[in-house]
Amino acid sequence: MPSYLSDAIGQEITSVDVQINDTASNFALLVYDRGSFTTPGPGTLLYNIPFTVSAAFDIINIPLPSPMYIDGKDIWIGYVCDADSGTYPLGLDNGPRTAGVNWISTGPGWSEYNLTIDANLTIYGNLQGNPIQKWLTVSPMSGMLTPAQAVR
Repeated sequence: MPSYLSDAIGQEITSVDVQINDTASNFALLVYDRGSFTTPGPGTLLYNIPFTVSAAFDIINIPLPSPMYIDGKDIWIGYVCDADSGTYPLGLDNGPRTAGVNWISTGPGWSEYNLTIDANLTIYGNLQGNPIQKWLTVSPMSGMLTPAQAVR
């Protein structure tokens, strides 16, 4: 969600940490740019980085080939793996759940991960550098003007 990126604009993601709950195989970190406004979900695949997991509950740090500049546009960071039935490779934090950031696809389409669990997927982009200085504010944040009306 772009609102979560606003404080990081100007910084770069240099690596990603993911927590793995159960062993599986064929892990790969995927980083996408924003999809279209009419179809929710990721857009163009920017990185596909295979990684290995040696034990359950591992937190794996995956360096990006080059830093990814945060400009405020939506990005999608996740991973794929092959998991046997009855295993649960998705690592979760201790919550509380943040709505709108826990997307999962187990086939065609995307949906939020299990809305009854008060936790989030453990996938963290590690930031480096300084955010830009915020210099513009808008007040009021919303409203309506007629064609001949002005507000100062």
